Amino acid sequence: MEQKPKYTTLKLPDVEDGEIPSGGEQLPQETQPNNANHQQQDEQQQQQANSSDAVLTVERKSAFRRSRSRLVRRNSFPKVPEGFFSVTRTMSVDFNLPNGEKVSLNCAGNHTVGQIKCEVMDRAREIFPASYEQVWEQDVLLTYTKDDKTYEICDIHQTFQTLRVVNTWIKAGMKGTLDVRFIPNETNEERLFNLKLGSLMGVIWGKYDSFASTRTDDDEVYLTRRKLTNVRRRALRTRLSSCYSMEPSLEYSTIPSHVAANLTDKNVTVCVYGPSKSCSSFSVDITSYPCNIVKEFFDSLTEARREVFGIPEEATANNYVLKVCGLNEYIWGAHEILDFSYVRSCVARRKDPQLALCEPPDESRDIPDAVHDPWYLVDDSTGVTENHQQLTLVGCKKNHTEIVAFSLWDMARKFRLKVVGIDSFSISKDTFATPDEIYVELSLYRGRQRLAEPVVTSPIQFNEDLRWFTWLEFDIKLRNIPKEARINANIIGVFKNSSTRIKAGVKEDVSNGEQQHAILSWANIQLLNHRSVLRTGSHVFKTWPLCMSEDVSVETYTGTTAPNDFAQSTSFAAELYIELDSYMHPVVFPNGGWKTEEANASDAIPEEEEPEPVHGSSEWKKLEEVIQTDPLTELTDDDKKILNKYRSYCKDRTNSLPKVLQSVDAASLDSVVQMHELLAQWSTISVEVALELLDSKYVDQKVRSLAVRTLKSLSNNKLQAYLLQLTQALKFEPYHDSALARFLLTRALLSKRIGHYFFWFLRSEVENLHVSQRYSILLEAYLRGCGQSMIDELSRQTTAVSALQNLSNRLATRMGKSGTGGSKVGDGLKDEISKLALPDRFQAPFDPRISLGRLVVDKSKIMDSKKRPVWLEFANADTSAVSEHFSVIRIIFKQGDDLRQDMLTLQMLSLMGKLWDEEGLDLHLLPYGCMSTGMQVGIIQIVPNATTVAKIQKEFGGLIRGTFKDEVLKKWLERKNPTSEKLEEAVESFMLSCAGYCVATYVLGIGDRHNDNIMVTETGNLFHIDFGHFLGNTKKFYGIQRERVPFVLTPDFAYVMGSEDSPMFQRFKDTCVHAFLVIRRHAALFINLFHMMKSTGIPELNSVRDIRYLQNVLVLDKTEQEAGSHFLAEIAGVLRKNWTVQVNWFVHRFARPGSS
Repeated sequence: MEQKPKYTTLKLPDVEDGEIPSGGEQLPQETQPNNANHQQQDEQQQQQANSSDAVLTVERKSAFRRSRSRLVRRNSFPKVPEGFFSVTRTMSVDFNLPNGEKVSLNCAGNHTVGQIKCEVMDRAREIFPASYEQVWEQDVLLTYTKDDKTYEICDIHQTFQTLRVVNTWIKAGMKGTLDVRFIPNETNEERLFNLKLGSLMGVIWGKYDSFASTRTDDDEVYLTRRKLTNVRRRALRTRLSSCYSMEPSLEYSTIPSHVAANLTDKNVTVCVYGPSKSCSSFSVDITSYPCNIVKEFFDSLTEARREVFGIPEEATANNYVLKVCGLNEYIWGAHEILDFSYVRSCVARRKDPQLALCEPPDESRDIPDAVHDPWYLVDDSTGVTENHQQLTLVGCKKNHTEIVAFSLWDMARKFRLKVVGIDSFSISKDTFATPDEIYVELSLYRGRQRLAEPVVTSPIQFNEDLRWFTWLEFDIKLRNIPKEARINANIIGVFKNSSTRIKAGVKEDVSNGEQQHAILSWANIQLLNHRSVLRTGSHVFKTWPLCMSEDVSVETYTGTTAPNDFAQSTSFAAELYIELDSYMHPVVFPNGGWKTEEANASDAIPEEEEPEPVHGSSEWKKLEEVIQTDPLTELTDDDKKILNKYRSYCKDRTNSLPKVLQSVDAASLDSVVQMHELLAQWSTISVEVALELLDSKYVDQKVRSLAVRTLKSLSNNKLQAYLLQLTQALKFEPYHDSALARFLLTRALLSKRIGHYFFWFLRSEVENLHVSQRYSILLEAYLRGCGQSMIDELSRQTTAVSALQNLSNRLATRMGKSGTGGSKVGDGLKDEISKLALPDRFQAPFDPRISLGRLVVDKSKIMDSKKRPVWLEFANADTSAVSEHFSVIRIIFKQGDDLRQDMLTLQMLSLMGKLWDEEGLDLHLLPYGCMSTGMQVGIIQIVPNATTVAKIQKEFGGLIRGTFKDEVLKKWLERKNPTSEKLEEAVESFMLSCAGYCVATYVLGIGDRHNDNIMVTETGNLFHIDFGHFLGNTKKFYGIQRERVPFVLTPDFAYVMGSEDSPMFQRFKDTCVHAFLVIRRHAALFINLFHMMKSTGIPELNSVRDIRYLQNVLVLDKTEQEAGSHFLAEIAGVLRKNWTVQVNWFVHRFARPGSS
């Protein structure tokens, strides 16, 4: 029996029968629907919907169900070409068939690639039936060769004449040639590798594998994966093997004053260890390169010394490189020794760098195997549309058959849509009530800016048959809709019983004392798809439920555009059916060209006539005031007017760009185009401004591309400092493929360290259904290029995390639901640990420099805090570890807590430390490692040789009196530092670190501070742990505020530094003020970084209200002198109330588990 093809021809996918709204066809000359017919049909439908017996007729019900059934069967919507010319062309092309034959066709330029494939295989079956009788278009690929590289024309929906290779033929006037290849079968190696990828990514691989049904199931996913192949290959071509294998951590800033002060004659003493762990110490110039140090070491070797150091006789300096003892951190490359982060930190602490000689790693294992990346490159014209001048019909005489697409900018009609109805609707138990009425609110947004007033359906009684069939029109013309516009749909319930318990989603603007209006479910969809084509026809919004019992801020318009494909597994879900106008041809967003050059020239303001504010005038002062406002300040209409008036002047004020962008009317095509023109002339922007432009407020792709170009200059150390926020910023991109995604992927592929954190930041949230698809795409793109060595390492880490999670689950089962039985669990801990299938060695997810080896079972334990985390001790797997500090690594594995808040706090502490370093302030902060490895699970690093203040107080003063004795900390430091020199250094370290943490915890609003989460190292370094509350959210006891001071400065802390009148305590206060003012100067940076994290779902960071804490605590409305006086007043207030802290600590000692 003859096999029938899956499809024999591909028509231009306008719409299918039954999907065009009444009157929805469009005359080519007008490029808009027939408004008269629309209006007549709208009035009829509205009359029927508003009739007193508002009962749906059987015909309308069945029509709705037929439409729904058709959508379900197809599981997709008509797809349209992504790139276009204004006039159809025809070209002659030779197609080389897989078995060596050739067919020639005259190809119509307005046909899709899929249609061309159909025509080719139809001709092949006709001429060569013996070879291709059972071969169909879905079995082959179209490719071409350019510069010895093979490119696949993978997008079957792309218009043929828009391909880059076709344009080349047209311009050269030559006949085209394409190769037809069979789609290769997946090899066993590829199948196994794909399964490994799925395990590493933490997703089901079948949804994303190379040759699965993603070509039809989700076109954007498939195209993005293919486009990122090009990005990956470009990165691999530029990747230097040695730099990738032995990437150093470098500081490019000027040497801070506190580091320079510790140098002697511009020399630094280094300790170099051989394979035998014998050490040689010698002084080197700070401008020396690592290779010079290795050479100097080898020059000093005699035959006897070679034996002592374990250096083979035939070995030379070229066979070895330097690394940090006990860490996977190389001191390598053409860099001065003081440029290395480790060396600089050692000099700052007056310690000699401990370096080990080792052989370079095997670089061949960093080269991806062919099985890792089986795809061809794709034609780089994919995703590019033509400009308006090529597409417009205005003033053009084009035959109907010559039109391929309409320009959106020719569309003068207002945008509208039809709300059909809601299906699969149920009520979550978290709502606590069934709404009395239901209605739908739809809005158009671009980022956070609303483009037009929302439109709403009439409320109808809540029942199982929710239908409207109502057309709703927005007060915005189609031509003015920006490319990044999204439709936000909210299904809203009306609760007429005022006693109904609702916390989230309440719409204050319409709720009153008698009834509440609350968002039950929501969804977003980009109005233009990833091909820049206006969506048309019927669509199903698979909505996301809103938990009504949670006290959270609701901004559904900033939520994901991903559909809730897991709706059937949720307790509340609804499918909202809407219909958009359809047109005779696809409507596309042009790639520029709104005005002709002549129009631009006539409209442009000559440079000498561009208005500039007079320096010192009232307008100049007002403009400067607006520019200097912090990112949280909302602009008034007057602010926007003055920014628009002087925006050309502002282009030389780099920090004014975010404000100018906020003043642009996104609902005006002219305003947006003019801003894009000005953007091209803008001065270079700072990194701080670039980060702000990547927040959810700014979704314009040209703006975000400018921000990414700025970030490209960042060193890896600087990039790592902001990587947490940048991976979150991926959520704000309208489409999967973006400049930010390409940038981060490239940098991850060029640096193992960046790649490590990039992997974990994405993987830890891949279970989040809102971003799972996007993050999985990027994880796959990274893993296909990172190399076998990195894949093996990440595989060991994920295996270890999974094993530890299983251990935690088994221990939780032992404890039982009551959470008791800690001692019993402790008794059986060894048995449980013995079942652990941990790798022999694996890098710590929180720091890839640290390698964990053998687990020390006897030192592991269950901790007595609420979540019962597991304390684990490992031997250092790095054989170059030479000190006790690095020989053992201790971690806490925690399940049941969201560690992302701790990660964010520790990141802020690290950033503060860097900013203070640049100002010559070394405040000894200890931002220990912490990594969330999944939902409510993660790993925390234990700082070695440190003790909690509570334990010190108990040891030196007893359980009760120790909390109130001033001298206990000082006595403990004296015991740990027996010489006067060491004690002096310890007290100095205590003073500096205390100042740093006082300022840091004050600025970040760290709450729940007690003597069990403040620790001190044996060398006097004070530091805080456990950041469960921040941004001014403090812990309450039966509704009573327990904490009465903004930061901790107890009498025993002050006692270590001397009396409050001592010179050291005065230095402490001066240091605090200096540190506070440094952070205050970077207020915008901290506000932006927190704002970018608002999308994480961290409970204490879910609204602008939370971030305003920073705005208030940094007293941004005061002068710098006033701000300094303000912090001194805060110190005085803390000293007056420090007795309340001691009382709080005393109560805590008896309230915590195991206090006795």
